[in-house]
Order: sequence, then structure tokens, then C-alpha cells
Amino acid sequence: MEKEFKNPFSKIRAEQMGDSAWKYFVVPSKAHIGSKPLIFEGSRGTGKTMFLKCNSWKEKYNEAIASKHDFKNFILNNQHIGFYYLTDGRFVKSLQKKNVNDEIWIGIFNTYFNVVLAKEIIEFIELLINDKIILFSDIQYALDKVSLRIKKPKPLSLNEIIQSLDETLIAIEHFSNNTNEAQPIGLNSGTIIEDILLQLKKNPLFTETTFHIFIDEYEKLTASQQIELNTLLKQSNSNIVYDFGVLSKGILTPKTSTGQEIRRKDDFSLFSTDRYDYYEKNEYNEFLKEICKKRLQVELDRSEIEFDERNYDITFYLKYYGKQHEIALFSKSPKLSKIKDRIYEEIKRHCSLYGYTEDEQIVIRKELLNCSPIHMRMHLALLLRKNKDKIPALDLVEHKISNSAKYQDWCHNTETAVFYLLCDELNIEKTYHGFNAFSALSSGVIRSFLELAEFAFDFAMNSNNPFSIDNLREFTIDEQTKAVNFVSNFKIKEIDSYEPYGYRLKEFTIALGKIFNALQTNPNATLGEVEQNHFTTNTAELRFNFPNADLLLKDSVRNMILEEDNPTKTKSEDSVEFLDYHLNHIYCPAFKISYLRKRKINLNYKDLAKLINGTHKELTDTVKKLSGIKDLDEPNLFDEI
Repeated sequence: MEKEFKNPFSKIRAEQMGDSAWKYFVVPSKAHIGSKPLIFEGSRGTGKTMFLKCNSWKEKYNEAIASKHDFKNFILNNQHIGFYYLTDGRFVKSLQKKNVNDEIWIGIFNTYFNVVLAKEIIEFIELLINDKIILFSDIQYALDKVSLRIKKPKPLSLNEIIQSLDETLIAIEHFSNNTNEAQPIGLNSGTIIEDILLQLKKNPLFTETTFHIFIDEYEKLTASQQIELNTLLKQSNSNIVYDFGVLSKGILTPKTSTGQEIRRKDDFSLFSTDRYDYYEKNEYNEFLKEICKKRLQVELDRSEIEFDERNYDITFYLKYYGKQHEIALFSKSPKLSKIKDRIYEEIKRHCSLYGYTEDEQIVIRKELLNCSPIHMRMHLALLLRKNKDKIPALDLVEHKISNSAKYQDWCHNTETAVFYLLCDELNIEKTYHGFNAFSALSSGVIRSFLELAEFAFDFAMNSNNPFSIDNLREFTIDEQTKAVNFVSNFKIKEIDSYEPYGYRLKEFTIALGKIFNALQTNPNATLGEVEQNHFTTNTAELRFNFPNADLLLKDSVRNMILEEDNPTKTKSEDSVEFLDYHLNHIYCPAFKISYLRKRKINLNYKDLAKLINGTHKELTDTVKKLSGIKDLDEPNLFDEI
């Protein structure tokens, strides 16, 4: 009987994994959890929740149990013990109605935050008591203080303190829904948390322990609520440390309630997955391989197959087949003759312009036409160059025959652009295969890579030669390409769901894709500016003249539609700030454009404002202007890709 093989990548989000998230967790190469607070900043799907949850005590304890360690050994083996809090955005934003003073709401928020974390900590304490590691009396003084703060009777058991905390939460909920209800207790930030954890620290078992409070989705907090938690981060010490997981651009203010500000290096370490070139480093690729290995291991071990190291390596399945497949398709295409005809015409023009002899013309035609389609198409692009960049046909032939350094540079720098040109002109689908391609397409978003892998497995498992536990094999070019195209198109459709500006951002993304596609598939391209897929703009002028467009641009970065590059400043009488913006690589296959970083276009801030926040006519006219496509069919401009 054939053993069942389940897709190892079907569970993408940490929330889907229940108590088993630790099985899929890979510790990053650098130890980010320490005595200094951490702010983990990144777009959706970069692993913030997975990282914080799997560093919390529950996941670590589940892992310890699986390794047959008891609770005491678990504590001794973990210097850092964390408590996880996922921000409830809808609830915390309800704590700010206009008929109640802001200071009152802040006190109520602090109470809510204290109570929610106290319940999490008491769950931990309950295990300590059950395992006879501590006694209730060891923690009673702290629980008495907690009860005093929330104006409840002193508890005689953990159940009683939990009941008091629950009653406090219910009172807050009632008041947030109807401010005519009795006003709940208002506390200072972190007081109850500190009461309990500092009492625990008095136990010799926890002398060397640092307790961490992990706050996930920090961006959902209001500015005034962030100020309260910033204060706790600022006051972190070797006893209690506050760490944040936050969406890019999600920190609304660096202020604290004491009038100070939180500052990087002084107050916290920053781990940002959205920083420029993060995913172009080997560190990211190795991290992905280890993540995949864990997932494959869970499924393959369950299936009890004979061990083969290749089967645990994602690069085995995502095989790179080289460029010969597409080159062979180019060579067989009947449409290639049209490109040859164009080269003939360009050679004739050059012969007339430079007065080449008949013998020279024969050599030119032979050398520029009798070669691979890649070089042939490159020759055409070079022959089209004019003015100071023009290359006489005979000079080009001499470079080719001698294989000069300049000719090698042309081949290297234009190869990918030529591939995309030929795919467009010969109506051949661009293929995607190999681990490195999947990694680059993910743009540093782990979830995007896992989705690509998930659908590669799906297409392989449902092919004519079904991949299964008894047929572990490399995935074909077609299976990998289908996965890439499916995920790329799905990701564009998904933009609609990004609150609150999804519809606008989707139109903006498609507009950019249309522009870059037109630039990369221009049949008259000379490839002097190859693979244009990002832009630079004057962000200061955009911010000053079009604040709404600037807001949308920031939201596109926050949602990793665009990647913001490091700013460069031009010094003049006024400081003019420019930023580069790269289209997330995951969208590139849907637009049939290259994802490689090559050249950028200068996008006037006024045109950018029209693309991102203009009327439909302004948007369409700007796409026509920047793409050079005059006969673009306006009603179909923003059809689904």
C-alpha cells in the first residue's frame, strides 16, 4: 500500500501550527534574544510571529517535553524565558472614545495590558507549583499586591486571582462598549507584571533568568498606547526585558511617558528583514534551507522512508536546469526569422552608412547571424544604438571574433534582458526553476518562499508523473514555473485585501508593472539601460506637495509592495532627499519582467502622485507617457493580470 505524503508546506502561518510551531522553527544565525530589548521589524510574512512565539515559554516547553526534559531542566536550560502577547487591534483601539479623557483611557489600557500578561505568567506559575518547584506561599505576596492594585480581595489560590483578573477584563470591556458603566481601575504600565516577575526572581532557580515580554503586532496600538510600551522598553533591565514585533513603518512614535525617546543602539537592537539587500546575502538562503529541512523532516520522518540526505534538501526538489531549455525553444521558433530580417535591415543600414565593401558585408552577416539566438538578439540591440553610444557593425564583429573584454561585458550585462525580450517577441513563456530563483523572488519574505514551495509540491503531486513518498524526485521546469506564475498572480490579487488602501495600491502596482514591462519588452531597446524595474523619486517634494500620495507610498512599503532603498542626499542650497523603490520581486513574473536589480528610472514626484493617488484618467495617461505605449487600450489597462 502506497504511503500518504502530505505537502510539507501546507501550513504557512505560525497560527496554523497550534502547539507544534516549535517543530518548524529555525533559530536565526544571530542570537537576537538577550539582555537588550529587540525590535523585530518586517513586512507581513517575514517570520515575526514565528520568532516571538517560538522564543516564548510555551513553545520552548513543548519542545522540552518532546525531548523528555522535565520543567525544572527546562528552566535551568533557558536563561531567557518569554511571555507572548498578540495585540488585539480592534479591542485596544476601542479604548479611546471622545467623551472620556485620554489620560483615563491610557490608565485603562495599562490595566488591560497588565492583566492579560499576568494571566499568561500565572499559567507558567501554575506549572511551577504543580511540579513542586515553588509553593503558592512563595508567590502569595506578589499576588496580594496585584489584588490590592485592582481592588479585589486577597486570593487564597491561583484560581481566585485568575477570577479577579477575568472580572477586571470584563469591566474594561463593558466600559469600552458603554462609558456610562462603572469606570475600571487605571494603572501605570507594567506594574502588575513587575510585581509577579520580581517576586519569582527571588527564587534561586531564577536568579540568572531574564524574563521577556514579547509584544507582537505592536503596529496595531495607537500612538498613546505605544508611548506607554516604549516606556517599558526604555526601562528594561536584566530582570525584565520588553521586545516588540512590528510591521514595517508601524512605529508611530519613539516617545515615552517620561518625556524621553527610545533610540536604537542606546535602548534596543533592531532586526529588520526589510533592509536593503537583506535577502541577497547567503545568510538568508541558508536560513531558508534550514526552514525547509525542518518541514521536510517532519513529513519524511512520519512516512518512515529509508533515509536519503537529498530528500531533506529543498535544492534537490527545486532543481536548476540551466538556460539551454529556453535557448532550444528560441532556436526552434518560426518567429525567429523576423528577428533575422530586422538584423539584415540594420546591417544594410550600417553598410550604407559606413560604406562597407561586399566582402565586409558577408563577414558581418555571417558573424552577427550565425550564432545563438541570445547573441543574435543582443547584436540587434547593439546595432540600434545611436549617437555617442553607436557601435558600427564591423567594430561589433571584431569584438565578437576576438571575444574582447567589452564583448564579454555586453554578453554578461544584457543576457537576462535579452531572454525577456526573446520570450516576448517569440511568444515563449519565461521559465523559473532552481532554489536561487525561488529565493530571489521571495524578496526576503519567508512566507512568499514557503508559498512558492507549497505550490511547486502541489503541481508536482498532481502531475502526469505524480510526486509521492514512493516517487521522490526533482521537480520539472514546468511544475516550478506553474508554481511561480500562480503565486505571483495570486499575490497581486491579494493586494485588494490590504487595509485601508488595498484597491489604490493594487492599481498602483499594476501601473508600475505595465510601465516596467513596456520598457523591458521594447523591440527597439538598445539595452544600454537594461532591466529597468525600480525607480527613484524626490520624496521630500512628494511629501510636501502631495501628502496623501506620500501616505500611500509609505503604505506600499509597509506592505512590502515596494522595498525602500537607503536614501542618498544631494547637497545644494536646499537638501533634496531621494529614495529608491524596488518592486517586490514576487510580482515580477506576473508582469513578465526581470526581478534582477539592474537599472532604475527617474520618476518625477508629480507623475508618482498621479500613479498612486490620481484619477483613473491621470493614472492611465501617466502609464502611457512613461511606458511609451500610445495606443494602450484604456478600459483594459487595469484588467486582472
